[in-house]
Amino acid sequence: MSNTPRILVIDDEPDLLENCRMILMREGYDVRTMTNAEGLDTVLSEYDPDALITDLMIPQKDGMEVLREVKWSHSDLPVIMMTAYATIETAVEAMKNGATDYIVKPFAKDQFVHVVSRALKERKLVLENHKLKLELAQQKVKSSLVAVDPVMKELMDMAARVADTDASVFIQGESGTGKEVLARALHNASRRSGKQFLAVNCSALPANLIESELFGHEKGAFTGASTLRKGLLEEAQGGTFFFDEITEMDLSMQSKLLRVIQERTIRRVGGNRELPIDVRIVSATNRDPEEAVKSKLFREDLFFRVAVVTLHIPPLRKRPDDIPALSQHFLKEVCTIYGRQIDGFTPQVMERLQGYTWPGNVRELRNVIERAVSLATKSIIREEDLPTQLHKSTRRKVNIDSVDTYDNAKSKLLDQFQIEYFSQLMSEEDGNISRVAQRAGVDRKTVYRILNAVGLTKSED
Repeated sequence: MSNTPRILVIDDEPDLLENCRMILMREGYDVRTMTNAEGLDTVLSEYDPDALITDLMIPQKDGMEVLREVKWSHSDLPVIMMTAYATIETAVEAMKNGATDYIVKPFAKDQFVHVVSRALKERKLVLENHKLKLELAQQKVKSSLVAVDPVMKELMDMAARVADTDASVFIQGESGTGKEVLARALHNASRRSGKQFLAVNCSALPANLIESELFGHEKGAFTGASTLRKGLLEEAQGGTFFFDEITEMDLSMQSKLLRVIQERTIRRVGGNRELPIDVRIVSATNRDPEEAVKSKLFREDLFFRVAVVTLHIPPLRKRPDDIPALSQHFLKEVCTIYGRQIDGFTPQVMERLQGYTWPGNVRELRNVIERAVSLATKSIIREEDLPTQLHKSTRRKVNIDSVDTYDNAKSKLLDQFQIEYFSQLMSEEDGNISRVAQRAGVDRKTVYRILNAVGLTKSED
């Protein structure tokens, strides 16, 4: 697409429209004009202007209504209002509704050009700011989650894109896949990161307690309510609230939560005042939400409200390439907590880890690593440090998906070859890196680099 700024002008006076078009084109802008707001949404989507100039009085819709609708659907688009009936009141209202600037007809050419130029500079700064925020969000999300698998990397990119918005996010995944970790990553990468992240497990609280927990209660609302108590949603004001296992929530409570999300207000138990709340909603479930809706366990209208964006975390058994990186991450984390110095894993251990099906997913993997660190008597994790169920795991076979590119398929096979080749050498040479390097015909640094890449040991100091 051309880098020439695109300007959309709306006015019901043909002579003025032509005058605006000529002035802007001489300044090097691409210009499109409209005599009314009919079909504006389509034009905005197709033309994608960098600035909108609209008269305050146009057929079908007045300029103020156009302004409100445009700022709702295209919040970053600068809007310049034109009018021959300027008053302080209309100027103030326009600016309150998000107008970038306000110009009175008739206007001088230089004044018009200056106003447009200033709006475009503001637009450029806003876009650059968004780009920097997205890059920062990506860094924060990636620092919170460990991923090598392409599907997980795509998930993290999507999470980074949505992190700094207020869109409700619905996270689906089996127990132990890291749904709350992802929810926290979304919060930490958002503009709300300076406020609280609060969570509630909807399956852990009985129906008669969850309303009071979420909404709070007034003094004397029920027996034992001796003082006023704020609810968790009120405590999370300005921050993020995470509803874990939301499909397990009582149906009557689901209807109350739906109202809260729609109205953005809460009413404490025993109270009669509506209290405004400003929280970002993130929800999660280990169920298939559509099946839960069909089974009448989950309200469809609530599902639509909380699932503006859906993120699906695949189970660990479907992303075995993440296991070496996750294992190293947990090893470093647990060793720091326990004050242990353990260098890595034997090749046989990594084969066991990658060959296991992980019914408990990432949570189970961390528990296994923590157990191994606790039991290890050497500076490397060995097979005897693993629980019994992992001794039954078999060597992982590389699955080549037909949708893989040639380079991706080749990379997977190469990783498997390196694991098997160096596992064999390490076993035969009792882990002696110098002898392994000599037999492989490469230097020690190359051996360390390969072993670290496939998760067999740490990199050379």
